[in-house]
Amino acid sequence: MPYMKVWQEPELVLEHAGVKVYATYKNEDDEERMTRSFTTDPREESGGLESPYAFPLHHLQVPHHGTVVDVLRRAIDAGLVKVPDDLVSAHAADVPETTIMYHPV
Repeated sequence: MPYMKVWQEPELVLEHAGVKVYATYKNEDDEERMTRSFTTDPREESGGLESPYAFPLHHLQVPHHGTVVDVLRRAIDAGLVKVPDDLVSAHAADVPETTIMYHPV
């Protein structure tokens, strides 16, 4: 039977200091969420690590103790997470400290 695949924005994992971090998915399949790779560009179709906005958690040069969210937070605070210019929040200082959306698979 024919089917149609519809693109939908990836799951928001964390919003911290005006930076939104999204889940990535294996082979563009929204049911195969990657648990240690993330992106700051929700428009990415593949979430592949070849994107300048996608990154594996273990590449972040910050202490890796605590939860995944703790590591992401430290990387954002250290300026290690690249965000597309058109997605940078103009009101980053007004954003609540942290909104956690992470649900490990």
